[in-house]
Amino acid sequence: MSIVLKAGHQIIDQHAVDPLALVRESVRDVERAVAGREQVLENKVNSVLPIIWVDVDMVHRVFINLLENATNYTPVGGHIEIGAKTTVEPPLSFWVRDNGPGISAADIDRVFDNLPACVNE
Repeated sequence: MSIVLKAGHQIIDQHAVDPLALVRESVRDVERAVAGREQVLENKVNSVLPIIWVDVDMVHRVFINLLENATNYTPVGGHIEIGAKTTVEPPLSFWVRDNGPGISAADIDRVFDNLPACVNE
């Protein structure tokens, strides 16, 4: 089976992975940037989650991008969290939250567009 993303990239390198391990690795990879801005990064994954079948490198890049964006737009001394929980549909849900300025209501519908990037002024 081959899954194609919106941008046309095929997902061909899928493996079984523990979501907690994936989140922990992503947190570890941004710890220096978070510490440099005196922010608090909290891992809210605190339960056993089902093993997932994903392209590990791609999901790791997504987590890193979300965490780096949170770090860049959260004020010095701010709070960032990453978490995951089991749900009905989809069966697993991840999130990154922060106390930065957020995305303006005018830009919220364009968050996943390729271009232009959303800017909250």
